[in-house]
Amino acid sequence: MLASILIFFLQSELFAAVDCGKANLAVEKMICHSTRAEKSDREMSFAYRQALKRGVSPDLLRSTQRKWEDEIRNRCNTVDCLVEVNSDRAYEINSM
Repeated sequence: MLASILIFFLQSELFAAVDCGKANLAVEKMICHSTRAEKSDREMSFAYRQALKRGVSPDLLRSTQRKWEDEIRNRCNTVDCLVEVNSDRAYEINSM
């Protein structure tokens, strides 16, 4: 059990897209204070890293990620919204 908890926290750190110590935006704070939001953010971040490993252009990933953050993610006001858009983004990244 202790090993499972340790692995969860190590994975959270490895795949966290938001640095909670530097969270300024409301959506970033939501990620840091909700386990559901944090989990969905971690899953989307994992998809991003896997796309890089598959050879997807880093420039393409960065530009589409910034656009997605500005136009979609940062407009979320609820955890449900954030979970949904993170899931959609992970699907989009996995399709690249």
